[in-house]
Amino acid sequence: LHEEGIPILGTTPDAIDLAEDRERFQKLLNDLDLKQPVNGIALPPGRSVLLASSMNGALYEIDLSTFTLTRTLNIGGMPQGVAVATDGSRVFIARESAELDIRHGVTLERIATVASGQTAFDVEVTPNGRYLIVSRVGGVAVLDAINYVEYQIFPANEPRRIATNAAGTIIMVATRNGEVIFLK
Repeated sequence: LHEEGIPILGTTPDAIDLAEDRERFQKLLNDLDLKQPVNGIALPPGRSVLLASSMNGALYEIDLSTFTLTRTLNIGGMPQGVAVATDGSRVFIARESAELDIRHGVTLERIATVASGQTAFDVEVTPNGRYLIVSRVGGVAVLDAINYVEYQIFPANEPRRIATNAAGTIIMVATRNGEVIFLK
């Protein structure tokens, strides 16, 4: 689009490329002297990226317009996956300490902590914003995104990373042993 002269609203083409290009993003982290273990990344509304580091229990906010670290929060509990509510009001953090941490979308202040009962590895918000999907030891849980009550549990062998299709009707699960499972 950029090469054809079509404007992109909301962020620069370079910032989009930085967020999508794993090598460029890794270079940014190296330039900021941040280590990148198994982690999760989320894009809240605006021009920043949230990066969870299980290495030191931190949540980093990186401004994409200046490529600078703007905030570091020590949240503990070996954070893994990060997702942002579709309206930007909340940030969800899956933690290996068997918790789902819910934070305010702007201030990042803790709103709630939900015990997941199992080590949590990743979290995803469905496109309609109605459900949270959490990968955890033994399976994938679907929770109501408002009251955080479990709606459904899918058994899965060592699930790690998750994503949904654009409609939110299919959950794709990457497992520790390299398999990809599709759940409906």
